[in-house]
Amino acid sequence: MKNKIDKKVIRIRAALVFLTMFVIILGCTFLVNENQKKREQLKAAYTAESTISRVEVQLNRYMAESDLVKKSIEDGLMISDAQFAQLSRLMQDEDYIIKTHEIAKDGIVSQIYPIQGNENAMGFNVLEDSERKKAALLARDSGEYTIAGPFDLVQGGTGVLLFDPVYQTDAQGNEKFWGFSVLVMDWEKFIDKMELDKLEDAGYHYQIWKRGNKDDEQVVIAQCVNFEKEDTLEVACEVPNDTWYFEIIPENGWITLIQRLWGLLISFMTAFIIMTVYLQFKMRRYREQIHETQLEKAVHEAKCANEAKTRFLFNMSHDIRTPMNAIIGFADLLEKHIDEKERVRDYIGKIKSSSEFLLSLINYVLETARIESGKMSLKKEVCCASRLIESLTDVFEPEVCKKGLTYSYTKDIEHEYVMGDDTKVREIFINIIGNSLKYTPAGGKITIDIREIPFDRENYIAYKIVVEDTGIGMSEDYLPHIFEEFSREHTSTESKVVGTGLGLPELLFRS
Repeated sequence: MKNKIDKKVIRIRAALVFLTMFVIILGCTFLVNENQKKREQLKAAYTAESTISRVEVQLNRYMAESDLVKKSIEDGLMISDAQFAQLSRLMQDEDYIIKTHEIAKDGIVSQIYPIQGNENAMGFNVLEDSERKKAALLARDSGEYTIAGPFDLVQGGTGVLLFDPVYQTDAQGNEKFWGFSVLVMDWEKFIDKMELDKLEDAGYHYQIWKRGNKDDEQVVIAQCVNFEKEDTLEVACEVPNDTWYFEIIPENGWITLIQRLWGLLISFMTAFIIMTVYLQFKMRRYREQIHETQLEKAVHEAKCANEAKTRFLFNMSHDIRTPMNAIIGFADLLEKHIDEKERVRDYIGKIKSSSEFLLSLINYVLETARIESGKMSLKKEVCCASRLIESLTDVFEPEVCKKGLTYSYTKDIEHEYVMGDDTKVREIFINIIGNSLKYTPAGGKITIDIREIPFDRENYIAYKIVVEDTGIGMSEDYLPHIFEEFSREHTSTESKVVGTGLGLPELLFRS
């Protein structure tokens, strides 16, 4: 379950890495696109300003050519219609962009060249016309020529007016407004002369406009065919006494759709590659950790199995020694009393009993699978408590006689026959009684009391077994350590008894 959770966490983190990198790279792509957009806008702004500058230069050239008429009037000369016509012919450009040259004394058109076709303009007051009034007053008050329009001309057609104010100086030296020198231009020809269509050839869409008489009114001066006012760059360009607004945008936008798609694709692929590398790296580390964990587990299991085997062999070697001592002891007695038939039969029976116990221990040693697993299973067999105690008496008789000990047991049991593991119970008794024999000095006393006590579990009984001796005993401080392997309260020098300290620990192992 933990492995599945770990894999899920790795995948979630990989997804977060993908999202994070995708956002970061997409942000970098956006910055690159924005930088490109700024460069394109700088180029467009330069193009717009250059175009307006060409317009202004051309207008200045026209006004310079008409400056002779203005100077003559300012010097007080009276210009006849014939003289005015002659001067106007000299000012006429080869492209016929200037449609009409007019003189408007006090703002009223009084002289026109050519007169033919423009008769309706004669006597027209530009200072009172609602469309022309604003530009005319601006030119009059500022003293600078002003461009106005395009307008629908009273004589027909469409044109742009260039108002050039004329002032005369009176006897007192004060300048007084006299009127206007007006150039009426064919705006379409003028735009063609400016070659604005080349902007479209260069891949730009554009619109040139200015504010009308109302603040929110926009008067379109020129624009391309397919102009769409969306995300355009607006450049304010100053012209004489006015401001034109040039809106421009590349035909395919500042950032093309292909560039946007490529940026999105590159962000996705780069984030995906980084996520894949991260996922492979983490999964490899995860597999290494799993392998390392499994290896540690296998090493731990092998160590535990080895420790169990070692502990088992130590314990068994300890258990085997007791019945072997009994067999050797009764064999010595048998040799001494070989001619005494009753004793011989008794000794042989006790040797046989000890041998059977020894054989059962050896059978346990041979069960390798149980040794390696560190677990021992209990057998279910019929056991007799009285016979068990008697067999133990036979096993310990040689040692009891050798040390001159008083050995006795009492029993008070109702159920002698029970189901259990006879060998295991016998081992526990051998270890406890064996320790009593070992640590009780010569002439001492060992008593065993077995009695049945009440037990509330159905079909089960409980025995209380007390082994008491007059040996060296153990202190209360040592009790927490009694089941530690190779642990003894007293050294061999103190107790004068040789031992390994395996007796009590193997009781825990057996039980």
